[in-house]
Amino acid sequence: MALRALVVFTLVLAVFQRSGHAEPAAKAAVYDIVVYGDSCGAVTAAISAKRQGRSVILINPTHFLGGMSASGLGATDFLGRRDTFGGIASEFYDEIAKHYGENFVRSFEPHVGQAVFKKMTDEAGVPVVFNAKLNRDSGVEMDGQRIASITTLDGQTYRGKMFIDATYVGDLMAAASVTYTVGREPEEQYGESLAGVRRGDTQPRVHYRQGDKDHFIVDVDPSIVPGKPDSGLLPHVHKIDGLKNGQGDRKIQAYNYRLCLTTDPELRIPIDKPTGYQAIDHELLLRNFEAGDSRLPALIDSLAGSASKVDWNNMHAVGSDYDGANWDYPEASYEERREIEAAHELYIRGFLWTLANSPRVPETIRNRVADYGLPKDEFTDNGGWPYMIYIREARRMVADYVMTQADCEGKREARDPIGLGSFGMDSHVVQFFVNEKGFVRHDGVIWHVPPKPYGISYRSIVPRRGECENLFAPICLSTSHVAHGSIRMEPVFMTLSESAAIAASLAIKGDASVQDVEYADLRQQLDVNKVIVQWNRKVKAAKAPPKKDSARIDGNAIDDPEAERIGEWKESTFGTGFIGDSYLHDDNDGKGKKRIHFEWSELKDGRYEVHVSYTSHRNRATNVPITIHHANGDSQITVNQQRKPAENGWHSLGRFSFSSQKPAVVEISTSGTDGHVIADAVRLVPVTEPEHSSIDATSDAKAKPNILIILADDMGIECLSAYGGKHATPNIDAIAEQGMRFTHCFSNPFCSPSRASLLTGRYPFKNGLTDVLHSLRQEEIYLSPAQPSFARQLKSQGYATAIAGKWHMSLLHQHNTINAFGFDQYQVWQIFDSAGEKTRRYWKPHLNRNGTLVTEQVLDRYGPDVDVEFLTEFMKASVKQEQPFLAYFATPLPHFPWEPTPDTEDQSYRKPHNEHKGDPKYFPDMVMYLDKCIGQLLQTLEDQGIADHTVVFFLADNGTDRDLSNSWGDGKAIQGGKGTMTDRGTHVPLIVRWPKQISAGSICGDLIDFSDLLPTLCELSGAPLPSEEIHGRSFLAQLLGNSGNPREWVHVQHQDARHIRGRSYMLNNKSELRPVVELWEPPARPVQNARSNDALDARQELQSAFERLDD
Repeated sequence: MALRALVVFTLVLAVFQRSGHAEPAAKAAVYDIVVYGDSCGAVTAAISAKRQGRSVILINPTHFLGGMSASGLGATDFLGRRDTFGGIASEFYDEIAKHYGENFVRSFEPHVGQAVFKKMTDEAGVPVVFNAKLNRDSGVEMDGQRIASITTLDGQTYRGKMFIDATYVGDLMAAASVTYTVGREPEEQYGESLAGVRRGDTQPRVHYRQGDKDHFIVDVDPSIVPGKPDSGLLPHVHKIDGLKNGQGDRKIQAYNYRLCLTTDPELRIPIDKPTGYQAIDHELLLRNFEAGDSRLPALIDSLAGSASKVDWNNMHAVGSDYDGANWDYPEASYEERREIEAAHELYIRGFLWTLANSPRVPETIRNRVADYGLPKDEFTDNGGWPYMIYIREARRMVADYVMTQADCEGKREARDPIGLGSFGMDSHVVQFFVNEKGFVRHDGVIWHVPPKPYGISYRSIVPRRGECENLFAPICLSTSHVAHGSIRMEPVFMTLSESAAIAASLAIKGDASVQDVEYADLRQQLDVNKVIVQWNRKVKAAKAPPKKDSARIDGNAIDDPEAERIGEWKESTFGTGFIGDSYLHDDNDGKGKKRIHFEWSELKDGRYEVHVSYTSHRNRATNVPITIHHANGDSQITVNQQRKPAENGWHSLGRFSFSSQKPAVVEISTSGTDGHVIADAVRLVPVTEPEHSSIDATSDAKAKPNILIILADDMGIECLSAYGGKHATPNIDAIAEQGMRFTHCFSNPFCSPSRASLLTGRYPFKNGLTDVLHSLRQEEIYLSPAQPSFARQLKSQGYATAIAGKWHMSLLHQHNTINAFGFDQYQVWQIFDSAGEKTRRYWKPHLNRNGTLVTEQVLDRYGPDVDVEFLTEFMKASVKQEQPFLAYFATPLPHFPWEPTPDTEDQSYRKPHNEHKGDPKYFPDMVMYLDKCIGQLLQTLEDQGIADHTVVFFLADNGTDRDLSNSWGDGKAIQGGKGTMTDRGTHVPLIVRWPKQISAGSICGDLIDFSDLLPTLCELSGAPLPSEEIHGRSFLAQLLGNSGNPREWVHVQHQDARHIRGRSYMLNNKSELRPVVELWEPPARPVQNARSNDALDARQELQSAFERLDD
């Protein structure tokens, strides 16, 4: 085929104008430092040389600056170690963040990286020559052991005192006859347990600490004709007799293109079937799907500045890595490299087209990938395709100091560090092979995280003594294959290259060889330039939680060195926020055989809140069992250590009673865990609780209150007689008469964001669900299961959990996430059927019960009746099993379509939902039927003898529909305001009943918003708060007749529109201040030139609240 990438490259060569200056060899100026390179490090080296006051020229074999950091690698890999690099690398990321108006940005758009590199280079005054490739055959002139000049293919010569090879392939280094290697060392060469061949079918897979993420999880036939080995093997699959772990070879980890893709229809360039497409190249991918691996084979990171752009990388068994097609690349000629690059582009384009179009790909993956395309506004002169192939590994210098696994693991420390590494020892697949059972497996995938950042030796970037005396190789530095996998991160390359330029300047100053630069002098200059070269950070202990009105907080902490260890645990300082000098982890090994035992033998009688400290990370276990031995028995809590502790480094396990007659014990186990288990510190914080509290996290099921939540749909406070409305709601009125009525509860204007805030305790801008879900175009918009959930928190305390009615935080036909949020059982209306048609919610409801559609069974039923029956049976079963329950009746009533209920006399008016909103005359009937359903649930509580032991919450998700008007109070007409950023759209009822605990008929005027339910439920049940930050605050104290910690404002959001509402004013995110008005009054206009003290104070207070939220 006509190779587009090659054509573009040729055109670029002619079009791009050269800058900088060069002359024939006889007349050429002598630069202090000549940088030859195509990487991010080439830029930082040149800028650094300029800052040292040296004459410098950057010879760039490509037409753009920045290497992979400007060519698709937008998601920077450094495991959160932002504090391991300083200097120019830090400046680069600061400029990126500045562009986006953020403090730090890890994942950025390619054009922004390109612009920042250009800006920094221009500001430094670095001359750059583009499209200047080294003449690798005869372009390096040596004068003894020094490079005198280099000549590019166009005949231009550049003379210099010092040279820096900042290419990803090490062409200058090789042409200068410096010793180097390509491939994998055998295990015995450097004593590395991760070295050489690493078979993916090894069990246990100690060389890879991320489970099955990048491995085959199913058996795939490798033969061209399945079942017939004589037909040959699929492309790039190898049959290798005697393949054993630890063997060395000349093979390298796979390359790909790091793609920037978009789902924006206005930006998207469709990825068509490429010319030259060979179906056989993707047969392994398709067979892997057909064998049962339904994982999306991509690691996708969202990019800053765009809601639609992502960084697309390889992941899982068969992805965008073109395995085995790059082995010849490091030593190949320029023409051969272009052919290899073109082959990779053809493969990846074909891979994406196959994912989006082949009927053999699972439908969910096919549909998702079909939404992606290349962005029109990136790589605009290259059709959206990245300029550079991702060269993960090529030549590696062999110097007097070779960085190895021992350096990464802290078993050896370089005395002359010039930068820090911290990323995992990471190698992508090297080859597919056929194992002894006849199935395809991976070889070469390794992943092992260093225990702490480690120093990278100066001697690893300069040739060994006796070889070239004026050359640095900070990219293709002296490392083993294993260590290179950790060091090869872009920020590290920038740092090492800056250090090389500083060392080059010192070598010139001292008229010394690069091998003879005094490290003491170099270190001094590195410090001056803020290059971080040593990990000696003083780690701050996690702070105590702030004091609360309901509890006096103090603490008795035991750190891990004082705890009893059962089994072999490893110490680590990776991450931040741990207590003391280090923490322990189980190395994700020996599950069930390792425990950590914390014990207090002389604790005073009383109640304590138990906190654990751990450092979160994506490789942590999500199901760490922690057992608390307390005065009333034993309680086991499960902790997700991937989630950041909520209270300044401490995670609460709940409140428990302890006795001086019995040791207090907290034990962390590894049994059944699915990742690394962390053990750091545990503390017991004495708690003095108000006398009214009868809640105990240690009490048995009979002492834990049951919880019934009733959420009405589209019902402002004006609809209820308990609030002065005219609709007859005797059962809701009874809840108010027997409990507490809140007069100032506020939701969001639409149901999906309100339900998400209710469930997660977070505002929409934090939980990600900012708009109502109502269209098939929103299939990929849903509340992520990574968000907190009150059901999940209560489930951790032994609650049975169920929801019935309406979910509406994802479109269930595409993303059913209900179980993931902690609900054991569910029966909910599914808005779309499998054909994409909208369904009914009332008569002939389209219901999903625990993953199965039950439409046929309820053809003649009214949806809310079926939901009440479902929850009734659930509550009865929970009582029978003596298990506390959370029952969530998220009824669709009285949302349109307004049509007859079973109690309506006239049953003639019924139409399919998608044809009408109904007739508003049926709205009162639907309100009455909602009340009837509530009465049935309350009667169940009475019949089961648990009414006094059940807390009932009644509230609504947003204001009344705008097509409805209701009479309120003395006859004022209140027009519905659903969907509007007004009180009519967000002022909703909240009534809570808890016999013998809440004063009957009480009223509370405190501001409440939907995020407050989660912490209230946690405090009610004794459950810990989620480890993630939440916005809500518990109103349990108010329920029990105390002052509590009332709000000064509530937050309301729809899409990007936000406002904070106080008592008298509301301020939106356009800085418009409005006075609060009565429900029957029209919305107020913004206050212009506010001069009253009240308005000025309100603006200041509400603006300050915005700033705290957005900080």
